[in-house]
Amino acid sequence: NKRLLGAAPALYVVGVDVGSTAVKCHVYDRAAAVRGSSCRKVESLYPRPGWVELDPEVLWSQFVGVIKEAVQAAGLHMRQVAALGISTQRSTFITWHKYVCNCCFGALEEINTYWSNLMILKVFSNLYAFFY
Repeated sequence: NKRLLGAAPALYVVGVDVGSTAVKCHVYDRAAAVRGSSCRKVESLYPRPGWVELDPEVLWSQFVGVIKEAVQAAGLHMRQVAALGISTQRSTFITWHKYVCNCCFGALEEINTYWSNLMILKVFSNLYAFFY
């Protein structure tokens, strides 16, 4: 037993990135080398034009799943994970019913239309300059 001999057990850090298109997980060792990875695609729902939602139950399942898969891919046990880092997209939120403890709606996601609107403005500006 390594603990009886005074050697510290090997511990690892798990990093999870929850994005708008995928949930990714990597397991890192002390040298910051990736020991195991997993990725699952996020399915977006479009209930109305201009609306984007994520199913919170599916998102949670994917979150837990990628962690388990990455730790298994690294050949480790969960007890060897010393820390968990989570990165999420900045503009998704979930409404939670405080009395029945479940989600009221899907996770709402902001659509960033800045760049597409900017391109449309450039096109119109160039057309205006061309014709006038």
